[in-house]
Amino acid sequence: MEGFLRMNVVYNHNVLERFIPITYRELVENSLSLFEDVAEKREISEFGERLREEFHHKFYKTFQDLKYGYEPFNPDSPNITKKKQPESKDKFIKQLSEILNQANFEKLSEEKLQKAFENNSIYGVNVTVDFEKYSYMKLYYKGTAIKTVTERDWRWAYLKERERSFGVFKRIFMVIQPKDDENSEFDSHKIYLKSFKEIPENDLEMLFPNSQVGINLFDKIKLIVLGGGGTVGGIMPVVTKIVTFEPMVVLSGIVGLGVLIWRQVKNVFYQRNKYMMTLANNLYFHNLDNNRGSIMNLLDLAESEESKETFLSYIFIYKHKEISRENLDMEIEKYIFKEFGVKIDFEIDDAIRKLKEWELVRFEDGVFKI
Repeated sequence: MEGFLRMNVVYNHNVLERFIPITYRELVENSLSLFEDVAEKREISEFGERLREEFHHKFYKTFQDLKYGYEPFNPDSPNITKKKQPESKDKFIKQLSEILNQANFEKLSEEKLQKAFENNSIYGVNVTVDFEKYSYMKLYYKGTAIKTVTERDWRWAYLKERERSFGVFKRIFMVIQPKDDENSEFDSHKIYLKSFKEIPENDLEMLFPNSQVGINLFDKIKLIVLGGGGTVGGIMPVVTKIVTFEPMVVLSGIVGLGVLIWRQVKNVFYQRNKYMMTLANNLYFHNLDNNRGSIMNLLDLAESEESKETFLSYIFIYKHKEISRENLDMEIEKYIFKEFGVKIDFEIDDAIRKLKEWELVRFEDGVFKI
């Protein structure tokens, strides 16, 4: 982003997130401090290894199923597949939605999308998208944060600095399918998957492949004032030459006028190209993966989230021997905030269901027990 000197990203503590922004390994290693007995520490460490292996095996099978379901819709697939059926698309979308939920992604509501599209871009880029070109379009996000940037202030001739803060989505997952259009380069039978990081909440338009870049109001005024003033100033001597009726003088005046007009037109195109470069640079650094690669990235996130939720639930039941659901949820949230400084809304139900299925815990007299 032009003019930026430094930037800082911190989680938005005003919003309770479902996901745990800590690696599984770090979580396991840190949790050992909850136990004093060496044998207990070893048991918990070994449990952490076995649990991750179990989830890795489970999600490998899920990946194979999801990869097979996506094959007919994968834009990058070199394979010849049978004609796509509506039910196969519906099945794939349902599977994908389940994995997104397991990875603790939230669907962006129509209200949030509309707000993002209406607000001004923080990059000074005027971007528009024709959403009528899509037969299916869903965006999911995971985590919100506040990004603070320090930049030179144009109002002080770039001699002073100022800080500016804005909201970003830590992760964005996009699912789009274009409508049938013979003039489009996109295949309407394909489903495009894309994943991004740290996307400003007001700049979601930049993620769409058919976005159109324009010039914002401030730069339009600047071009009119500077360009118009320069043009008017340049026309006067040209007119003076033309009224002399000397052929060579008139010819040089017309050429000069043409050069002057072309220079102003070139300034407009230069400004537009600068915006397009800004857009391309931001997408280059924020794009994580596409299509099948996005599925692999998503499954890795889902595996990590499920592992962390289940591990935390087990060790706190193990530590307390007996604990109610409400206290278990509260204890885990307090632990995450104390150790890592992050407020979360812990997802406990799915983790408990797995532990009960594996017969690692039981529920008796209103409390969980080992």
